[in-house]
Amino acid sequence: MTGSFVIYKGRDFEANDVGLQIWMFYLIQEAQADPDSSEWKEELIEDWSDVITWTALGSVWTRLDHFAGEQEHRDKLIEYAENALDRLRSESKISIDILGEKGIGGDVRYYEDIPSDRIAIIGRKFSRLLKGETLEI
Repeated sequence: MTGSFVIYKGRDFEANDVGLQIWMFYLIQEAQADPDSSEWKEELIEDWSDVITWTALGSVWTRLDHFAGEQEHRDKLIEYAENALDRLRSESKISIDILGEKGIGGDVRYYEDIPSDRIAIIGRKFSRLLKGETLEI
């Protein structure tokens, strides 16, 4: 499996493409559940909804310097990340039915449910990157 770099303010970590797309799917769900309405949020949802359905091969772009460029937006993404991590902690697996139904990963075929702790590792690094913390888990 290939990986993509999640980059923010000159710092980065590498994540498995499909794992990152699943993480972004969880963040999209958090953004959609947020009652606040803004152009920023709508752009984020639209952009990432496209990205999660690509057959990526090393090109999953979160565009964090754009989407977290303002403090208010960075704080919202951290909030979404923390909420998504809470959801992942309450689930042991992510159903292949949901992943296939949503087209996550483009042409990727899933043969078994995905352990949620694999995606949570990406989520914790994502959150730490936004907070400026060490990326070691």
